Amino acid sequence: MKTWTTFLGVMAMLLVAAIAPAHAAIIYEPFADSDATLNGNTTGTGLSGNWTAGDRVRVASGSIDYGTLPTSGNRVSWLEDTDKGGWDNASATQTALGSKHLLDDGATVWFSFLARWTDTLDDRFALALTTDAFGYDLKLNNSGSGIGFGVSNSNKPAAYTFDGSTRDGNPAASTASRSGSSGTEFWVGKIVWGADGASNDTLEIYQAGTDLVLPASAVSTKTAVLDQSAFDTIAFTQRHRGGDGGDFSFGGVDEIRFGATYNDVIGAGAIPEPSTFLIWALGLLGLAWYARRRRTK
Repeated sequence: MKTWTTFLGVMAMLLVAAIAPAHAAIIYEPFADSDATLNGNTTGTGLSGNWTAGDRVRVASGSIDYGTLPTSGNRVSWLEDTDKGGWDNASATQTALGSKHLLDDGATVWFSFLARWTDTLDDRFALALTTDAFGYDLKLNNSGSGIGFGVSNSNKPAAYTFDGSTRDGNPAASTASRSGSSGTEFWVGKIVWGADGASNDTLEIYQAGTDLVLPASAVSTKTAVLDQSAFDTIAFTQRHRGGDGGDFSFGGVDEIRFGATYNDVIGAGAIPEPSTFLIWALGLLGLAWYARRRRTK
């Protein structure tokens, strides 16, 4: 009887291990380093070294909540003062995507983040996978190159490519909606790299609800031919709107994730289909029957 019980226990553990969700993003930044200024803070999983950021890019206590999305750590916000029209940028180095072959031709990489703005009518913000940090007006330093999410002025959020002289997207065709003042939005990107260096790379931007179900259609799409092998930076930027001289935070970004699947970037992991569970269950029952039959002989 003991042998029979041990056998079933081992098989049960093997079943659990085989179907357990992975839910691990390759890059995950929850801004756990609580130093109030992001510049110099330790980066999260899959990033290297420390964050480089302007002095108005701050870390505020507590994460932004959104439905059932798993969150931890803190959040980034921006400090407002009278210097109207400036740009507050942040960047960190990554090598994890390349080491996991997610920058190979033909590969797919997903990303997601939470965003909050206090004013939906005058936003300029971008978060992208790039070669360099952002500089002025959603343009990259050092004639860099990148692809990601962007929103400019009263335009709708959209998929963009970025370089040292321009930002290129089609917000007029975007079907995105805005959450309003002090609202939170969850943005998801899916990048499919072209089959070779001459083929189009495609970015789709999705706006996911609090149920975290991936919408059937993207709100914006952008195609371009890029050299993604050089994309070693995660960068974001926010236009500083200026104010009345008071020191208070506005806007925010949090829970930056990059991974190989949609489930990776919502913290859910790859959950097997019901048919997978059925096959495993039938296999376990078959092995149990066979072992019991051998024992009774």
